[in-house]
Amino acid sequence: MSVIDAPSAVNYRLQNFAELVALTGTRWFPDMIPQNTAKPCGYYEQTDSTDETDAMGTSEGVESTNFELTIVGDTKASCQSVMAKVKKAFRRWSATQDGFVVMDCFLEGTDTGYSNDSLEFIGAVRIKLMHQTT
Repeated sequence: MSVIDAPSAVNYRLQNFAELVALTGTRWFPDMIPQNTAKPCGYYEQTDSTDETDAMGTSEGVESTNFELTIVGDTKASCQSVMAKVKKAFRRWSATQDGFVVMDCFLEGTDTGYSNDSLEFIGAVRIKLMHQTT
């Protein structure tokens, strides 16, 4: 999997953070979860356009992109465990992968709930990814 943009960087982190993989395997998907996917699992979606950002004394070559990472579990405990690992994976994360530079990552908020329709526990973690322009 090559990292060429912010969504692929998020996907790479979800698929390769060992503590998270221990709980979800590689059951992370862009935009939606396929039917009949084992739980816990999740999906990630970009929630706004990528913006040029002033950061670290410069505005040249720095962008920010917001994402929501949604977790679905059969139990409240499994959902909360995955949420905790997602927060750990992304809190102040920085990395360079395939030449794509993640400068920093900020946790922007969380939500939890229960769906009476699907009988699933749902959690969400919102992040802001600071990265170099591609």
